[in-house]
Amino acid sequence: MDQYDPAVLATIPVMPPPEGVLPNFENPVSSDKPLAILIPIYAFFILTFTIVRVYVRARVTHALGIDDALCVVATITAMGYCGVIYSMLHGISGSLMGIHLYDVSVLGLTVEFMQSILAVLELYMATSMFVKLTILALYLRLFQPVPHINWMIRIGIVVMILFYTSCMIATLALCLPRASDGGGWLSAPQRARCDTPQINIGKLQSVFNAVSDIYVLLIPLLSVPGLRLSPRRKLGVIAIFFTGSIACIASIIGAVYRLIAGSDFTWDNIPTFLASSTELCLGIVCSCVPVVFILFKGGSQSLSAAWSSLKRYGRHRGERTTDPETQSTEDMMGDSLPKVPRATMTGLRTFIRGGRHTTHNRTEPYNELHSFDADYHLQLQKIETGRAKA
Repeated sequence: MDQYDPAVLATIPVMPPPEGVLPNFENPVSSDKPLAILIPIYAFFILTFTIVRVYVRARVTHALGIDDALCVVATITAMGYCGVIYSMLHGISGSLMGIHLYDVSVLGLTVEFMQSILAVLELYMATSMFVKLTILALYLRLFQPVPHINWMIRIGIVVMILFYTSCMIATLALCLPRASDGGGWLSAPQRARCDTPQINIGKLQSVFNAVSDIYVLLIPLLSVPGLRLSPRRKLGVIAIFFTGSIACIASIIGAVYRLIAGSDFTWDNIPTFLASSTELCLGIVCSCVPVVFILFKGGSQSLSAAWSSLKRYGRHRGERTTDPETQSTEDMMGDSLPKVPRATMTGLRTFIRGGRHTTHNRTEPYNELHSFDADYHLQLQKIETGRAKA
């Protein structure tokens, strides 16, 4: 572009406008407002749920594992993804997102913007991979006694790594400038080599995302119905894992938008980025739900026990004030608030067993790596034994 007059380039749109439409370089229509609002909100939820997850595993259950490390990596790449999109929306790398390309001059298409587009693509693929690996690694800790589920998880891990790594390498190989291009990021050879293949990779990836999300969602749902639990408890356990269906819906919506997107990528990518950022946020949040559930359930049990104790104490005080003869004797003995029993943080073990309270105050050690739930594993083993005999 250096050989052209900048004044001329400032009057030429990146793509021809539709018939009867004039380019508007000064005050173009933009559709970036929803994305600009949601990106900081998504970043907040991603960071919050990851911090709570690590806290529960490190301080409550004392069972940090590889799935937690993968979740932290997914959070780092997701925050990078949100940060780059935020910079693209606020002019740090060229405020072009949400604007029609025919409202952008050739001079306005900057190197920084093209680099940001490539960074978003790479960070999205990396985050998608690490989110799915986080969930599969969690399943590997929970469903070890079931051979066919174990194989589904391991096959899923291998396929995710191979597919996303291949897509990331292919995108970099196609879109990074080469010395032979003769013009860097904005040269005609670089654009011809990158644009169409990258769009095709994105469409293939969107379909794979939707299919793989459904695959990951089905793994726990295939095991729970066979357990010898009451229907209420089965539904409760299924509900915890079924929260991932929300991420599946976002993934399917993102696939539809990518498949129908045209060449006006600064405008068409807004709904795609909305669906993709929603998918990543929900993916990380849903991967944390089975872990942070322990904290919320334990807290609710503690509050319930405290409220019941205070009510009993209030009734006790009321009975004492209505009986003066007994009151003096009780005053000599002294009174105190009843002690609030400490909740035992056993996660889904407490949930599956119906939240029964133990009669002792000793807190049981939690070892999620070896036993997701003793009764749960026993039921799974019985199912497999029954299948083998059949």
